[in-house]
Amino acid sequence: MQSGGEGSKKWTNNIFEVFAQGPVTKEEYIIYLIISLIFIIVILILFYIFSLYPNCEYVRVFIPNIIGGLVAGLFITLCVDFTLQSITQKQKKENTRIAIRRLWKETSDLLKMFVQLWKASVPKRPDKLPEDYLEFLEGTYYEAYSKFDLSSEAPIAPSRTWYKYFASVISKFRCGVDRTLEVYSSSLDPEFTKNIEDVVGHTYMDMADYLLGKEEMVKQKHIKEGFVGEVAINAGDLFAHISSMLIYMKKKVNLDYRIRTDIYPNDHKPLWGSGYRENGETVEKR
Repeated sequence: MQSGGEGSKKWTNNIFEVFAQGPVTKEEYIIYLIISLIFIIVILILFYIFSLYPNCEYVRVFIPNIIGGLVAGLFITLCVDFTLQSITQKQKKENTRIAIRRLWKETSDLLKMFVQLWKASVPKRPDKLPEDYLEFLEGTYYEAYSKFDLSSEAPIAPSRTWYKYFASVISKFRCGVDRTLEVYSSSLDPEFTKNIEDVVGHTYMDMADYLLGKEEMVKQKHIKEGFVGEVAINAGDLFAHISSMLIYMKKKVNLDYRIRTDIYPNDHKPLWGSGYRENGETVEKR
């Protein structure tokens, strides 16, 4: 059986939870409560004065007017503030939805590239294919990157190597996310913003700066020392951060994380195993 204090505390917390779902926060609700109590105390004092001097003409004229003014002022103040708070919260939610959709657009292009990279990394089409990006990120598909050759042909036109394609997609992702955060960061939860910044600033992403514009140098180094599997380094940690991003975004906006089926056909570039290298040989087609 609950004590009176515990029951009162539970009731108060329930009230806070109700208000937390509306246009005001718990802290703002406490401020409103304190202001209302002050107004009520002042009104009670005025009523007490009125009861002491019921025959006084000044008391009979001014006290009721003051009480009516206080009540009306309190009511108008709370109504206006609640309305403004409601409008602000609705605008923030709308901005959050816009920001998440923009972030998903940038992220989906990045993830499509990672799936294409996986397709080119495995020697042949597996029986089980990931159906959505969360499944892909939370699995161990990135381990196939350890056999991937960045000097192979990327699935874009005009023809270019994976060096430039890989670097350009990551660079585009970073720029797009930075632009979105510049405009909408105030509408996003701080923890989510930190998660995004961890992805954009991840050491894995720094490879774009290294590869972009340095293809010939990297290719020469690749020939001499071997750069097969470079894109596998730290990929698992990066994927874990991106997975957290997607889980949060899915809670806020109904997004479709399914992987487009036109990526998987055998005759659709990149070909299965087109970037796979084993024992120094690159498999051209699978």
